[in-house]
Amino acid sequence: MSKLYNPERVTPRGWRDWYQLERWRKRARYQLRIEPFCRLCLARGIPVAATVCDHIEPHHGDWNKFWLGATQSLCASCHSSAKKQIETLGYAPGVGPDGWPLDPRHPVYQHERQTAHTDHSEGSGGSKNSR
Repeated sequence: MSKLYNPERVTPRGWRDWYQLERWRKRARYQLRIEPFCRLCLARGIPVAATVCDHIEPHHGDWNKFWLGATQSLCASCHSSAKKQIETLGYAPGVGPDGWPLDPRHPVYQHERQTAHTDHSEGSGGSKNSR
């Protein structure tokens, strides 16, 4: 019996069945081999062994995004909590030793991004900081 997958075939679990394919298992093993530590834990300075191959951008059942989308290695804890917060909020929840958020997409940095965009859009000599 062939293990080839037909993306048009409808199953009760839908795209969740794709994770059971040998092709996915090989890809996941490879990802964990090239990036053995959880990316989110490492960003906080904590080396934790990764156990989950995660799609950085959710594929939402898109066959091409599932196979061609970028992946990262995460520990089970980050995959089930921090990753969900990132997808919901749009930024990672961690803070560094200085108390500031690690993720530059955090709302606390929103003003800096707007100011930088405004300064650049004024052209040369239009910025308050120009000499």
